[in-house]
Amino acid sequence: IHRWLGALAALPLIWVLLTGFLLNHSQDFGLEQKSVTNRVVLAWYGMSPSGAVMVAHSDSAELVYLDGVVFLNRNVVDFSSIPIGLIEYADTIAIVSSTGVSLFTLQGDLVESLDELSLPELPLLAAGVFNGRAAVKNAEGWFLSDTNWIEYQRADSVEVVSPFSTLTDEQALEELA
Repeated sequence: IHRWLGALAALPLIWVLLTGFLLNHSQDFGLEQKSVTNRVVLAWYGMSPSGAVMVAHSDSAELVYLDGVVFLNRNVVDFSSIPIGLIEYADTIAIVSSTGVSLFTLQGDLVESLDELSLPELPLLAAGVFNGRAAVKNAEGWFLSDTNWIEYQRADSVEVVSPFSTLTDEQALEELA
């Protein structure tokens, strides 16, 4: 009986040895490149998204909003509002929310944040492109910006680009994998 109790007591030590070895050599086995997508495991560790995943695309940018975090081309960016639009314009990416616009480089570096002092009347309702110019919409209608986002002029209609789509859990896991 002493032999069986010793073997049983060794099982946790063997488990620690095995998992420690895998963690220590995770680069050798390519484990840091693996993503956990099992919904049960993600829920067990509290890693399931609590809200909807919203995604917008432009020619060279992908914007994902998940649980209050904004990802631009898979990198977290400093953007504290809920995005309502994405515009790729003059080598910059503009993320539009109801309270402002943040301009980023194509690499995701923040260039400038625009608020009520430099935008048409808030809240902003949508974003788009018209004749190659960035446009934002508020309660009064569409406004076209100049190349520096300083002056705005009214526009009749605007082609809305990169509207956000809400993803199912399965689509979100595929998008983030």
